[in-house]
Amino acid sequence: MKGTSSKNGFKLLSAFRKKRRRPAPDTSMNENADMITGFVCPGWPREKCFNGIVSYTTNMRLALRGVGARPIVMSRDLDPSCEDEDVIAVAGFEPPKNLFKRFCQRVAWKVAKDWMQHRITTDSILRTVERLHAEEGAALVQMEDSFGWAKGLIERSPIPVVVRQHGPWFLNGTAKGRHTESGYRQRVAAEDAATKIAHGISGPSQAVIDAVREHLGMPLPDAEAIPNPIFPAAKETWWRLDRCEQNRILFVGRFDRMKGGNLVIEAFAKVLEERPDARLTFVGPDTGFKDDDEVYHKIEPFVRERMGDALEDGRIEYMGFQGGEALNDLRRRALMTVVPSRYETFGNTATEALVLGCPVIAANTGGLAEIVQHERNGLQFEVGDSEGFATQILRYLNDVEFARRMGEQGILDCDERYHPDVIAERTIAFYRRVIEKHG
Repeated sequence: MKGTSSKNGFKLLSAFRKKRRRPAPDTSMNENADMITGFVCPGWPREKCFNGIVSYTTNMRLALRGVGARPIVMSRDLDPSCEDEDVIAVAGFEPPKNLFKRFCQRVAWKVAKDWMQHRITTDSILRTVERLHAEEGAALVQMEDSFGWAKGLIERSPIPVVVRQHGPWFLNGTAKGRHTESGYRQRVAAEDAATKIAHGISGPSQAVIDAVREHLGMPLPDAEAIPNPIFPAAKETWWRLDRCEQNRILFVGRFDRMKGGNLVIEAFAKVLEERPDARLTFVGPDTGFKDDDEVYHKIEPFVRERMGDALEDGRIEYMGFQGGEALNDLRRRALMTVVPSRYETFGNTATEALVLGCPVIAANTGGLAEIVQHERNGLQFEVGDSEGFATQILRYLNDVEFARRMGEQGILDCDERYHPDVIAERTIAFYRRVIEKHG
């Protein structure tokens, strides 16, 4: 298993326990002090692990702390420099002491590698959860839906387990064009098995919760849509019409099938027919795009085949990966941010732009359709429709005041719907219901 070794993992956990021994919290002063929860996370910290689940956990942890709860992060890949006492390494792999069991384990690695990887991962998480429950009083643990790892934990955990539907493979795998690959059905089946027995199910949008219910053919009464939190931006950092380039379009995402990197280039080519002064900034890694004919494309040849020397003459500015404040500077620089994804369970790229007041255009799909509401706080177009996408881009280019009004509403909507305090209170109420029913 990728991550900290067994020795280092238990060393960190032991040190963690010694540091955290303290009198019981005074719940009379803080109604959420008893809410001690574990979050299983792929890596930590966010600065060293660029992953959507890590970003969500980072923000959710701050939100819960803000209302007096105590979230403890259990990282499967913890950076050694991390000294946060409420972040610990998932316990590492421990080979059996019995020689016969060790022999059987070696055989299993050879004949059922995937099963062994799954078993070792869940065993490691389980040991960490058991210690958090015994030593720290953790009342609930939440982990991702990926690969169905949660199933082994749910079956043996001493506390309820919430499965967070960050990106079920029956949705994301299909959106990425991976549904024809070997292993697709096995992964979907593993995730389905874990979701069916979860003590609680949460998802960042109603769209993903509804899709999971339909996919499984089950009512899932312990499922709830709770969006990802987004922290308000200081007013002096907001997007302003008089400071942006009023002909510039920003795309943030991978050049791949799911994020729609090819679609933004195709739509931009149509926009140039009416507005030859328009400019596109493309931010994100080039992971390649496979079209419906199974032809694989990389971004630079893809652009040159359709738009000649657009990369050389400045019509398209390709910047690769950008992060942190540099990305916010690019959002403030552009007139609009576009999100043409084929599917999103939520859409952090959209909320990160809206919270700054940036005008946004998004595909009408999944969680994006709940975040960006057509002609209220942004514009929508149908998934995969480059013609309709170009039409909406031109609406902003040709009416920048309209774009500004959409951006202003975006700030208000983010504060009302996704403020950390709002999301934290909803999350704690959900956790309490799960604990009351299954604890």
